[in-house]
Amino acid sequence: MKAAGSTSVLLALLVLYTDAYPTTSKEEHPGVCPKVRELELGKCYSECKSDSDCQYFMKCCNTVCDTLACKSPNDKPGLCPEVIPAESCPSMNTCKLDSQCPNTLKCCQSGCSKFSCQSPTETI
Repeated sequence: MKAAGSTSVLLALLVLYTDAYPTTSKEEHPGVCPKVRELELGKCYSECKSDSDCQYFMKCCNTVCDTLACKSPNDKPGLCPEVIPAESCPSMNTCKLDSQCPNTLKCCQSGCSKFSCQSPTETI
């Protein structure tokens, strides 16, 4: 009988510990969110709550709909071109951050959800 009571107490403590210390990481990814474009097309529902909800190195950023979406971070001035579905896609990411691209090129998402160095469309 004493063992059953001890097990119940341990189980209750475990539940309290789990609630007090969530296991999901809230790690912030490097870089800053890109400027929200007034005429930006996008999702008008939140797909993330924090950077840790986003794949790879992407950041959870505001959208034109006042929701949150995973976007490529800015390190260099300018905006990434609009993502257009592509017929041929690189097999892997060629960059993760703007700093990995030469000169004024930015690390932007291609039409295949891969990232490559591209010319910015405008300066912020």
